[in-house]
Amino acid sequence: MGPAIKCGFEALTKHDFIIRTYAADDFSDIQHIYALCKPDEFAHEAVKIKTRALTDDPMRLAQFTNSDVYVMEMHKSIAGFITVSNQEIGWLYVHPECRRLGLGRALLAHVMTLSQGRALTLNIVKSNRPALGLYLKYQFKVVDEFVAQVNGQPVEVLEMSW
Repeated sequence: MGPAIKCGFEALTKHDFIIRTYAADDFSDIQHIYALCKPDEFAHEAVKIKTRALTDDPMRLAQFTNSDVYVMEMHKSIAGFITVSNQEIGWLYVHPECRRLGLGRALLAHVMTLSQGRALTLNIVKSNRPALGLYLKYQFKVVDEFVAQVNGQPVEVLEMSW
């Protein structure tokens, strides 16, 4: 398990956190946040979707390894991360203890700035309302809808673009 993190619900300023490029010694914290957040993607699905640890899922581990990764460091702990590959956002995960503090918005805004106006895309589980609300707030538009297989279970997915 990753280190204990204390985010608190205090008002944050830009001096309370930094967004930086991922470093190899962040991997343990990334794995921990992934393990906590991945099930939340599917929390509102009618069928239980079994998730695996990042290191036990070769396809997703390769996706991570082949992405640009930015981490949110807060009080010297990793509080969240975002992955991007070829202008496609892969994951935007914030530690459950640190949600509702604007960290996800800050990570998304960081990647949008880095894109320098080029289009960004992402796929999101249709039932993941909190994430969908974030992307709609940032003017992402639904451009397609399809059913994907996730660990043998059908899941409705939205493709979004900005």
